Amino acid sequence: MRTEIISPWEPLPEGRVLRAPAAPLSTLQMIVQGVAAGVLGTLFLALLTVVAIIGIYAYYARALPSPQELYQRASPFKSTKIYDRHGRLLYEVFNPDIGRRTIVRYEEIPQAVIAAVVATEDPTFFSNPGFNPFSIARAAYQNLRAGEVVSGASGITQQLAKSLFLTSERNLSRKIQEAILAAEITRRYSKAEILEVYLNEVSFGNMAYGIGAAAEVYFGKPLSQIDTAEAALLVGILQSPTLHDPYADPEDALERRNVVLGLMQARGYLTRAEYEEAI
Repeated sequence: MRTEIISPWEPLPEGRVLRAPAAPLSTLQMIVQGVAAGVLGTLFLALLTVVAIIGIYAYYARALPSPQELYQRASPFKSTKIYDRHGRLLYEVFNPDIGRRTIVRYEEIPQAVIAAVVATEDPTFFSNPGFNPFSIARAAYQNLRAGEVVSGASGITQQLAKSLFLTSERNLSRKIQEAILAAEITRRYSKAEILEVYLNEVSFGNMAYGIGAAAEVYFGKPLSQIDTAEAALLVGILQSPTLHDPYADPEDALERRNVVLGLMQARGYLTRAEYEEAI
Protein backbone atom coordinates (compact mmCIF):
# COMPACT_ATOMS: atom_id res chain seq x y z
CA MET A 1 0.00 0.00 0.00
CA ARG A 2 1.38 3.43 -0.94
CA THR A 3 0.78 6.36 1.34
CA GLU A 4 0.05 9.61 -0.47
CA ILE A 5 1.12 12.78 1.29
CA ILE A 6 -0.71 15.90 0.21
CA SER A 7 0.98 19.19 0.86
CA PRO A 8 -1.23 21.95 2.25
CA TRP A 9 0.22 24.25 -0.37
CA GLU A 10 -0.74 22.04 -3.28
CA PRO A 11 -4.23 21.93 -4.80
CA LEU A 12 -6.32 18.83 -3.94
CA PRO A 13 -6.63 16.23 -6.71
CA GLU A 14 -9.94 16.32 -8.49
CA GLY A 15 -12.72 14.65 -6.47
CA ARG A 16 -10.88 14.85 -3.12
CA VAL A 17 -12.33 16.80 -0.16
CA LEU A 18 -10.25 17.79 2.82
CA ARG A 19 -12.21 17.17 6.02
CA ALA A 20 -11.51 18.88 9.31
CA PRO A 21 -10.83 16.60 12.27
CA ALA A 22 -13.90 15.91 14.44
CA ALA A 23 -14.21 18.30 17.36
CA PRO A 24 -13.92 16.60 20.78
CA LEU A 25 -17.18 16.16 22.74
CA SER A 26 -17.83 18.82 25.34
CA THR A 27 -18.24 17.84 29.00
CA LEU A 28 -21.98 18.57 28.80
CA GLN A 29 -22.40 16.34 25.76
CA MET A 30 -20.55 13.51 27.50
CA ILE A 31 -22.75 13.88 30.56
CA VAL A 32 -25.92 13.88 28.45
CA GLN A 33 -24.81 10.75 26.58
CA GLY A 34 -23.90 9.02 29.85
CA VAL A 35 -27.24 9.88 31.43
CA ALA A 36 -29.12 8.71 28.34
CA ALA A 37 -27.22 5.41 28.34
CA GLY A 38 -27.91 4.97 32.04
CA VAL A 39 -31.62 5.67 31.64
CA LEU A 40 -31.91 3.24 28.75
CA GLY A 41 -30.02 0.59 30.70
CA THR A 42 -32.23 1.09 33.74
CA LEU A 43 -35.40 0.88 31.64
CA PHE A 44 -34.13 -2.30 30.02
CA LEU A 45 -33.38 -3.89 33.40
CA ALA A 46 -36.78 -2.77 34.70
CA LEU A 47 -38.46 -4.37 31.68
CA LEU A 48 -36.56 -7.60 32.25
CA THR A 49 -37.56 -7.54 35.93
CA VAL A 50 -41.24 -7.05 35.07
CA VAL A 51 -41.12 -9.86 32.53
CA ALA A 52 -39.41 -12.14 35.07
CA ILE A 53 -41.99 -11.31 37.76
CA ILE A 54 -44.88 -11.98 35.37
CA GLY A 55 -43.28 -15.27 34.35
CA ILE A 56 -42.77 -16.38 37.96
CA TYR A 57 -46.30 -15.30 38.86
CA ALA A 58 -47.81 -17.26 35.96
CA TYR A 59 -45.67 -20.32 36.69
CA TYR A 60 -46.75 -20.60 40.32
CA ALA A 61 -50.29 -19.21 40.04
CA ARG A 62 -51.46 -21.90 37.63
CA ALA A 63 -50.93 -24.63 40.25
CA LEU A 64 -52.39 -22.76 43.24
CA PRO A 65 -55.92 -23.29 44.62
CA SER A 66 -58.48 -20.57 44.00
CA PRO A 67 -58.60 -17.85 46.68
CA GLN A 68 -62.37 -17.75 46.09
CA GLU A 69 -62.49 -20.79 48.39
CA LEU A 70 -61.48 -18.68 51.42
CA TYR A 71 -64.70 -19.16 53.39
CA GLN A 72 -65.10 -22.78 52.34
CA ARG A 73 -61.61 -23.61 53.58
CA ALA A 74 -62.00 -21.87 56.93
CA SER A 75 -62.50 -24.34 59.77
CA PRO A 76 -66.22 -25.17 59.99
CA PHE A 77 -66.38 -26.33 63.60
CA LYS A 78 -67.68 -24.16 66.42
CA SER A 79 -68.88 -24.72 69.96
CA THR A 80 -72.54 -25.34 70.75
CA LYS A 81 -73.78 -23.10 73.58
CA ILE A 82 -76.87 -23.50 75.71
CA TYR A 83 -78.28 -20.42 77.47
CA ASP A 84 -81.04 -19.92 80.01
CA ARG A 85 -84.01 -17.68 79.27
CA HIS A 86 -82.10 -14.69 80.68
CA GLY A 87 -79.22 -15.14 78.23
CA ARG A 88 -76.81 -16.63 80.74
CA LEU A 89 -74.55 -19.40 79.44
CA LEU A 90 -75.39 -22.75 80.99
CA TYR A 91 -73.28 -25.18 78.97
CA GLU A 92 -70.80 -25.15 76.15
CA VAL A 93 -70.47 -28.33 74.12
CA PHE A 94 -67.37 -28.84 71.97
CA ASN A 95 -65.27 -31.66 70.61
CA PRO A 96 -62.34 -32.20 73.03
CA ASP A 97 -60.25 -33.55 70.18
CA ILE A 98 -60.61 -30.32 68.19
CA GLY A 99 -61.23 -27.36 70.46
CA ARG A 100 -63.52 -24.42 71.12
CA ARG A 101 -64.53 -21.76 68.63
CA THR A 102 -66.97 -18.86 68.92
CA ILE A 103 -67.49 -17.20 65.54
CA VAL A 104 -67.53 -13.38 65.66
CA ARG A 105 -68.28 -10.94 62.87
CA TYR A 106 -65.91 -8.10 62.06
CA GLU A 107 -68.40 -5.56 63.45
CA GLU A 108 -68.32 -7.40 66.80
CA ILE A 109 -64.52 -7.21 67.18
CA PRO A 110 -63.42 -4.36 69.51
CA GLN A 111 -61.19 -1.73 67.95
CA ALA A 112 -58.57 -2.48 70.62
CA VAL A 113 -58.24 -6.04 69.25
CA ILE A 114 -57.95 -4.82 65.65
CA ALA A 115 -55.35 -2.22 66.62
CA ALA A 116 -53.35 -4.77 68.65
CA VAL A 117 -53.24 -7.42 65.93
CA VAL A 118 -52.39 -4.99 63.13
CA ALA A 119 -49.71 -3.18 65.16
CA THR A 120 -48.12 -6.49 66.14
CA GLU A 121 -48.59 -8.82 63.18
CA ASP A 122 -48.78 -6.55 60.12
CA PRO A 123 -48.37 -2.75 60.51
CA THR A 124 -49.07 -2.10 56.80
CA PHE A 125 -52.05 -4.47 56.63
CA PHE A 126 -54.64 -1.86 55.61
CA SER A 127 -52.48 -0.46 52.79
CA ASN A 128 -50.38 -3.37 51.49
CA PRO A 129 -51.31 -5.62 48.52
CA GLY A 130 -51.36 -8.72 50.72
CA PHE A 131 -47.68 -8.68 51.60
CA ASN A 132 -45.01 -6.14 52.53
CA PRO A 133 -42.18 -6.14 49.94
CA PHE A 134 -39.80 -4.38 52.35
CA SER A 135 -40.38 -6.98 55.08
CA ILE A 136 -39.80 -9.78 52.57
CA ALA A 137 -36.56 -8.16 51.38
CA ARG A 138 -35.38 -7.72 54.97
CA ALA A 139 -36.22 -11.34 55.81
CA ALA A 140 -34.44 -12.58 52.67
CA TYR A 141 -31.32 -10.67 53.69
CA GLN A 142 -31.45 -12.10 57.21
CA ASN A 143 -31.94 -15.63 55.87
CA LEU A 144 -29.03 -15.27 53.46
CA ARG A 145 -26.76 -14.08 56.25
CA ALA A 146 -27.82 -16.92 58.53
CA GLY A 147 -27.66 -19.55 55.79
CA GLU A 148 -31.11 -20.82 56.80
CA VAL A 149 -34.69 -19.63 57.22
CA VAL A 150 -34.68 -17.56 60.41
CA SER A 151 -37.30 -14.97 59.45
CA GLY A 152 -40.55 -15.44 57.57
CA ALA A 153 -41.88 -11.86 57.33
CA SER A 154 -45.44 -13.15 56.84
CA GLY A 155 -48.15 -10.57 57.35
CA ILE A 156 -51.75 -11.29 58.29
CA THR A 157 -52.95 -12.17 54.77
CA GLN A 158 -49.89 -14.36 54.15
CA GLN A 159 -50.45 -16.21 57.42
CA LEU A 160 -54.05 -16.81 56.42
CA ALA A 161 -53.02 -18.03 52.95
CA LYS A 162 -50.49 -20.39 54.51
CA SER A 163 -52.89 -21.86 57.07
CA LEU A 164 -55.81 -22.38 54.66
CA PHE A 165 -54.13 -23.21 51.34
CA LEU A 166 -50.51 -24.29 51.83
CA THR A 167 -48.27 -26.63 53.80
CA SER A 168 -46.07 -25.58 56.71
CA GLU A 169 -42.77 -26.16 54.88
CA ARG A 170 -40.34 -23.23 54.80
CA ASN A 171 -38.53 -22.58 51.53
CA LEU A 172 -38.35 -20.00 48.76
CA SER A 173 -40.91 -21.72 46.52
CA ARG A 174 -43.46 -21.84 49.33
CA LYS A 175 -42.87 -18.15 50.17
CA ILE A 176 -43.52 -17.19 46.54
CA GLN A 177 -46.76 -19.18 46.53
CA GLU A 178 -47.74 -17.56 49.82
CA ALA A 179 -47.20 -14.05 48.46
CA ILE A 180 -49.15 -14.79 45.26
CA LEU A 181 -52.10 -16.22 47.18
CA ALA A 182 -52.02 -13.28 49.60
CA ALA A 183 -52.14 -10.86 46.66
CA GLU A 184 -55.07 -12.72 45.08
CA ILE A 185 -56.95 -12.88 48.40
CA THR A 186 -56.48 -9.12 48.82
CA ARG A 187 -57.75 -8.56 45.28
CA ARG A 188 -60.92 -10.58 45.91
CA TYR A 189 -61.80 -9.73 49.52
CA SER A 190 -62.00 -6.60 51.65
CA LYS A 191 -59.56 -6.03 54.50
CA ALA A 192 -62.44 -6.45 56.95
CA GLU A 193 -63.31 -9.88 55.51
CA ILE A 194 -59.68 -11.00 55.63
CA LEU A 195 -59.23 -9.88 59.23
CA GLU A 196 -62.52 -11.49 60.26
CA VAL A 197 -61.53 -14.88 58.86
CA TYR A 198 -58.01 -14.59 60.30
CA LEU A 199 -59.17 -13.76 63.83
CA ASN A 200 -61.72 -16.58 63.78
CA GLU A 201 -59.15 -19.05 62.45
CA VAL A 202 -55.96 -18.61 64.51
CA SER A 203 -55.11 -20.68 67.57
CA PHE A 204 -54.69 -19.05 70.98
CA GLY A 205 -53.69 -22.22 72.78
CA ASN A 206 -55.59 -24.16 75.46
CA MET A 207 -58.00 -25.44 72.78
CA ALA A 208 -59.17 -21.89 72.00
CA TYR A 209 -59.53 -21.19 68.28
CA GLY A 210 -60.45 -17.68 67.26
CA ILE A 211 -60.49 -14.46 69.25
CA GLY A 212 -64.03 -15.08 70.53
CA ALA A 213 -63.14 -18.37 72.20
CA ALA A 214 -59.87 -16.86 73.48
CA ALA A 215 -61.74 -14.13 75.36
CA GLU A 216 -63.94 -16.74 76.99
CA VAL A 217 -61.09 -19.15 77.84
CA TYR A 218 -58.72 -16.59 79.34
CA PHE A 219 -61.08 -13.95 80.76
CA GLY A 220 -64.42 -15.75 81.13
CA LYS A 221 -66.37 -13.10 79.25
CA PRO A 222 -67.54 -12.32 75.70
CA LEU A 223 -65.24 -10.55 73.29
CA SER A 224 -67.36 -7.38 73.36
CA GLN A 225 -66.30 -6.79 76.99
CA ILE A 226 -62.53 -7.01 76.36
CA ASP A 227 -60.55 -3.88 77.26
CA THR A 228 -57.28 -2.65 75.76
CA ALA A 229 -54.95 -4.47 78.15
CA GLU A 230 -56.85 -7.74 77.73
CA ALA A 231 -56.85 -7.35 73.94
CA ALA A 232 -53.07 -6.87 74.00
CA LEU A 233 -52.60 -10.00 76.12
CA LEU A 234 -54.71 -12.11 73.77
CA VAL A 235 -52.91 -10.85 70.67
CA GLY A 236 -49.57 -11.39 72.39
CA ILE A 237 -50.36 -15.09 72.65
CA LEU A 238 -50.45 -15.43 68.84
CA GLN A 239 -46.68 -15.29 68.43
CA SER A 240 -46.36 -18.54 70.40
CA PRO A 241 -49.41 -19.96 72.22
CA THR A 242 -47.14 -22.36 74.11
CA LEU A 243 -44.46 -19.86 75.10
CA HIS A 244 -46.86 -17.05 76.05
CA ASP A 245 -49.51 -19.23 77.74
CA PRO A 246 -51.03 -17.12 80.58
CA TYR A 247 -51.83 -20.26 82.59
CA ALA A 248 -48.39 -21.85 82.30
CA ASP A 249 -46.30 -18.66 82.55
CA PRO A 250 -48.34 -15.58 83.53
CA GLU A 251 -45.25 -13.39 83.93
CA ASP A 252 -44.13 -14.08 80.37
CA ALA A 253 -47.66 -13.46 79.10
CA LEU A 254 -47.70 -10.07 80.82
CA GLU A 255 -44.28 -9.18 79.41
CA ARG A 256 -45.50 -10.04 75.93
CA ARG A 257 -48.69 -8.03 76.56
CA ASN A 258 -46.55 -5.00 77.41
CA VAL A 259 -44.60 -5.44 74.17
CA VAL A 260 -47.88 -5.39 72.23
CA LEU A 261 -49.04 -2.27 74.07
CA GLY A 262 -45.72 -0.61 73.26
CA LEU A 263 -46.16 -1.40 69.56
CA MET A 264 -49.70 -0.03 69.67
CA GLN A 265 -48.42 3.24 71.11
CA ALA A 266 -45.45 3.43 68.73
CA ARG A 267 -47.76 3.01 65.74
CA GLY A 268 -50.27 5.61 66.83
CA TYR A 269 -53.09 3.43 68.15
CA LEU A 270 -52.61 4.53 71.77
CA THR A 271 -51.64 7.81 73.36
CA ARG A 272 -48.99 7.84 76.05
CA ALA A 273 -51.70 8.19 78.72
CA GLU A 274 -53.71 5.26 77.29
CA TYR A 275 -50.56 3.15 77.17
CA GLU A 276 -49.67 3.88 80.79
CA GLU A 277 -53.23 3.18 81.93
CA ALA A 278 -53.25 -0.18 80.09
CA ILE A 279 -49.85 -1.12 81.56
